[in-house]
Amino acid sequence: MEREALAGLLTDGTRAATAARAAVLEGGAYTVWDGAPPARSLPESTRAACGTAAAPAR
Repeated sequence: MEREALAGLLTDGTRAATAARAAVLEGGAYTVWDGAPPARSLPESTRAACGTAAAPAR
């Protein structure tokens, strides 16, 4: 998905959408999945994108 197309979807005025839109338009990295990703992959993807360590095992 092109950066401008993604930014065009982030226009509902919420704080999250506004921040995400600004980040995308300023060159921030983003990932668009084709379909829904498996739920188990989301925490790891988020940690990788944020550069944070894995959460401790419970």
